[in-house]
Amino acid sequence: MTYFKNWRGALLSRLICSAPVIPILLISCGGVAPTPEPPAHLQQSEAGRIILEAIEAHGGWAAWSRARTAEYVMEQPPAEEGQPPLRHRYTLDLHGGRVRIEDTASGVLQGWDGNEAWTHPEEAPVEIPARFSTRTEHFWFCLPWKLADQEANLELLEDAVLEGQTYHRVRVTYGADVGDTSEDWYIYYFNAETRLLEHALFIVTFFGLEPGQSEFPTYYGRWTDPKAVGGLKIVSRRRFGMWTGAPPEQYLYDERLVELSVSRQSPQDDLFTRPGR
Repeated sequence: MTYFKNWRGALLSRLICSAPVIPILLISCGGVAPTPEPPAHLQQSEAGRIILEAIEAHGGWAAWSRARTAEYVMEQPPAEEGQPPLRHRYTLDLHGGRVRIEDTASGVLQGWDGNEAWTHPEEAPVEIPARFSTRTEHFWFCLPWKLADQEANLELLEDAVLEGQTYHRVRVTYGADVGDTSEDWYIYYFNAETRLLEHALFIVTFFGLEPGQSEFPTYYGRWTDPKAVGGLKIVSRRRFGMWTGAPPEQYLYDERLVELSVSRQSPQDDLFTRPGR
């Protein structure tokens, strides 16, 4: 299963290093919850209205603005067959961007306190650096609400049929002065009937082209199993693979969120502080 572990580390590290939305996340949250009304600019374009419909389908903007804390356990396939699934317990400060992760087997902690990423014990061997794992997970969990950021350039694409279902599609890019790599793009697929976010295509350019490559590969994400928690509809399963014109038959990365809860109570500050400080 070395390939799976390499894939996971490479994909997540590329996402956190290259995804331009991560700096937006820190700017737009800043520890302050959004207003009860969604951003007005979304009403100014058809693409924006599709994002609004998706936000409404996932529980709405008002419920999102009232939410403060998300807690869950992420289960992933084990590194070796016959072993129990990997389990990590997450606490997210939804509007402050802070994250705490606990490996339930080893007790190793990772965190993002809003300014600094940390691992405890500091010398603990971890597959993915804390900066990658914490901030990337916060972004994925906050979809589709994060697509309402003012800095997101929204482009309406033609509807597409995937696995027999019609989808509205929105292409998202960011300006050259936002994030690390302005060349990245994302295409989100919203179910034309339910308006839920269910698929995504994207590239990551931070590390440049791999040897022998002439263009950046396209990655594919699949969002399923939404759960109603705290007035929101949160996707509880996310899978990733390579896009070759259709969803992959076998996914290379699979994560399930269990024991999921969303609360209107703000998390304790010391949860996100490096132990010993």
